[in-house]
Amino acid sequence: MLLKFHFVSKISLILFLATILISCNGNVYTELSNKTSEEALLENAIKAINLGNYDTAIAFLDQITSGFRHEAKVTKTAAAAYAGKCGLNFFNMITSITAVTADSPMLLMMKAFQTVTVTPASCDTAQFEIEIKYGATSASRPSDINLFMAILGMAKMGTYLRSLADTDQTGTVDPAFADACAVGTITDLNTKKVGTGLGLVLDNITALTAAVAGNSAITALTALQAACGAPCVITDVNSASWTPANIKVIRSAIKSTSIGIQGCVDPVFTNCCP
Repeated sequence: MLLKFHFVSKISLILFLATILISCNGNVYTELSNKTSEEALLENAIKAINLGNYDTAIAFLDQITSGFRHEAKVTKTAAAAYAGKCGLNFFNMITSITAVTADSPMLLMMKAFQTVTVTPASCDTAQFEIEIKYGATSASRPSDINLFMAILGMAKMGTYLRSLADTDQTGTVDPAFADACAVGTITDLNTKKVGTGLGLVLDNITALTAAVAGNSAITALTALQAACGAPCVITDVNSASWTPANIKVIRSAIKSTSIGIQGCVDPVFTNCCP
């Protein structure tokens, strides 16, 4: 069965942007009075994010060295800065995932970054920023943070796949990306990176469900979770759960037509890598 993303409502996802503490209309902290120098650094970081200057934002945040660095508003801003550096533009991502498409989940995410300069490792850092403050599983975090993590997981999948399999940025898989089952095509480490992106999406699917109108998308994701099982909910690249068998499941997902970006057609996608 071809799994489709039919995200038919943009409104709730657009509202999500408020949780990332970024306003395209100006500084969201103008209400602060008697600003300390570190609050000023935070405001400068937010302004830089608004302008798409993510390295500048990170440089401002790196100057915050007191306990204030661990405040929720600083954590969220840092996560947004690293997500932006990774390649995630929230409005562009919303446009991509709310479109009705027959693309598989991984292909949809790869195409979302077709014309974008990506730094996938920064998605890892954004994930770490959230997890060190709010915990590593959805059960320990508020729903707005879980929604961010779900979208970050999509970006993580998309940016890693774009950087590895669509180097010419055409929206199609490079001929050199010949066989996802082969280490020569994608290393175990990068397979796990893609897998943890998928894990973030599925671990936070409840928050995604609450934010998205349109049952077909949720049905597709739920079906994927049920078909994949434990290997598709690993969110830590260093987890001991990454056995050779579980890595092979993610390789099979990448190779499959229904979930991934290659041409393996099999009703049981895990058969794609024998």
